[in-house]
Amino acid sequence: MTVLLLLLLCSGPVLPSWAQNSTEAEDEVLSLGHSLGTVSFAPAVPVAICSLERGGFAVLTERPAQLWIIDSSGEKDGAPVALPAAISRPRGILPLSRGHFIVVDRSGVLGEIDRKGRWVRTLPGPAAAWQPAALAIGPGGEGWLVTDLLRGQVHHLDVDGLVQKSWSGFIEPTGICAIGEQIWVSDRGHHRLIRFDPRTEQPDPTTAIGDHGAAPGLLAAPMGLCSVADRWLLVSDRDNHRVQVFGRHGISMHSFGIHSMLPRVALGRLHYPTGVAFDHTTGVCGVIEPSERRLQRFGVRDPESPVPAAEQWQRVDLVSHYGAYWALQRGGRLLAVSEPDSERISVLVRDLENPFEVDDIGGHGSLPTRFRTPTGIDFLPGTSVPRIVVADRGNRRLQMFEVPWKMTEPLRREPALIRLVRSVDLEQLARQYPSWHASVPPRLTALACNESGTIAVCDEANARILLLDARFRAIGVFEAPGLLRQATAISADGDGFLVADAGSGQLLRFVPGQLVPELIETGSTMPVGVDRHPDGSIWFTNGANHSLLRIPPEGGEAEVILAGAGTGERQLFRPRAVKIDEDGSVWVLDHGNHRGVVISPTGELRHFGSKPYLPAAAAGSGKGRVQ
Repeated sequence: MTVLLLLLLCSGPVLPSWAQNSTEAEDEVLSLGHSLGTVSFAPAVPVAICSLERGGFAVLTERPAQLWIIDSSGEKDGAPVALPAAISRPRGILPLSRGHFIVVDRSGVLGEIDRKGRWVRTLPGPAAAWQPAALAIGPGGEGWLVTDLLRGQVHHLDVDGLVQKSWSGFIEPTGICAIGEQIWVSDRGHHRLIRFDPRTEQPDPTTAIGDHGAAPGLLAAPMGLCSVADRWLLVSDRDNHRVQVFGRHGISMHSFGIHSMLPRVALGRLHYPTGVAFDHTTGVCGVIEPSERRLQRFGVRDPESPVPAAEQWQRVDLVSHYGAYWALQRGGRLLAVSEPDSERISVLVRDLENPFEVDDIGGHGSLPTRFRTPTGIDFLPGTSVPRIVVADRGNRRLQMFEVPWKMTEPLRREPALIRLVRSVDLEQLARQYPSWHASVPPRLTALACNESGTIAVCDEANARILLLDARFRAIGVFEAPGLLRQATAISADGDGFLVADAGSGQLLRFVPGQLVPELIETGSTMPVGVDRHPDGSIWFTNGANHSLLRIPPEGGEAEVILAGAGTGERQLFRPRAVKIDEDGSVWVLDHGNHRGVVISPTGELRHFGSKPYLPAAAAGSGKGRVQ
């Protein structure tokens, strides 16, 4: 008995079944996919996750900025704690000993907090301005790795937060981790996993793993990364609504999660997953879904229990979601949609019950007519043939296309209808135009064209708006230090432009020749779309509380037009662009519901898009009315 007891004491802690044997580990990691339940953070938005040494997960949220602890059973471990004021927009978290954490903010603040959310110390990080996106433990457990969206870099920091080495060559490094001595980076711009040995190599996207697509091994907006037992890599494949498991050899070995076609449904279905972490004590994978304000936990199904058909279904193509940006042909019949999921631009005939797609153009790449994350889009007024201008964020350029469409009966799709007119490299143009000089390359978001042919494109990296003429020549810049923080939408407004700034929670009106923009208070925490109505009122969407609001022509308090998170007739879910036609009809891009909402000049409501997201009361007609 004594000998047996000594043997048991010397044998160490009992490991979870998946870690006791490498073969079993492989079998079980490659069998992840059974949803164990969800944890809701609503109304807060989860933005970062890490696993804890004793089991469970730590999650950071924004709006409000909080730290949540989730135990190994999936329950909330007490109430969330508020983060320090310096961490208002957290982006990464790593566990330390004593229950402390390293956290990083979008503003570039890096530091240590305790489990109560109290500030322990500030760490220096990179000396120049930067925008962190993800944190990980360095190779061999030495120091930390952090990605920088502003400069497209990866930094290796020591335990005091000092930069030891940096690597460039990325477009949008959104996730990072180390497997053995190798560093792995997920790049949203390349749609690839870039791996390299920091001792001997430089990152090379041309030899990276994956490409844009939905088949196994391909990626669409890869985000969070985490390693499992230094042998496997979990990748949050956001726009494919799944998690993929790669071996350290770079081959996709398994995936789980399918697109949630029914609103807010979990049960193994994912909706734009971002962060991912693995609990080594239980073999559970945690995936955060900011759009759904939740954490979903995945494990291995009991082999004796039946597998639902939904967990076996595989997607074979990318799903159209109407993107986050669209544009109306003023006084015309066309609708242009920027589709970052598929890296394409679609042109539709919009004055039908359900808009009809006549053509699309794009696909992932750097060649002309290709895109790496198309964002802002607008029609250029005053042209005999309709023209659209597109901000191509990953390639740091603008592209202009013409659409020589004429109505014919019967209405049909017309391949190769859209034609390239011209393009311009804004990074190169910024070097040639003195007032555009900046320390970092432009990062393009929203775009608008006014009646005089001026093109305004928001440069998020340098907190400014670049102005060009219709031939893509630089003609000026709008800047508002301290006011313009995160421009998410822009629209033409007479001789100026209206801007929705989600960072400051304000609307701003810029006019050429005026040094300071006009501030328009909204009472909104997150305006994400804006346009001027022909009657002089201003309409805007609020992404924080899923609403559409109207400011009267004379100013004053904003009136709520549509509100409430859901798929109901008067509800929205994470709305984005709002565009208003010459006749006063209002077009809202209800991004989270993958649908469009149109308010006619007489107040009638019309919805179009994926049937599961249409109002239940109007599933047949898609019609209603604004009261």
